[in-house]
Amino acid sequence: MSTLRLPAVDPTTVPEQRGSGYPDPFRSQMGERAKRKLGDACRLGRVGVNLVTPGPGGQSALRHRRPTSRSATGSRATTRSVPTTI
Repeated sequence: MSTLRLPAVDPTTVPEQRGSGYPDPFRSQMGERAKRKLGDACRLGRVGVNLVTPGPGGQSALRHRRPTSRSATGSRATTRSVPTTI
């Protein structure tokens, strides 16, 4: 097994948060899950990187869309998230 070299982060050393921050009625759809904020551990200020481990029947995220916005080139862009179910 190889050893990690800086600036690599071993995810098991990042504190784990259990539960969900989603409000009811969405919280019940998420199931039990564990989340590790890897972006914070790597001191990433502008990017969020999370390792989410869903429990049985749980989801990593709910499907959602952000409002449509104009990019710097003037074209319209949308961002989507597709949940992963285990």
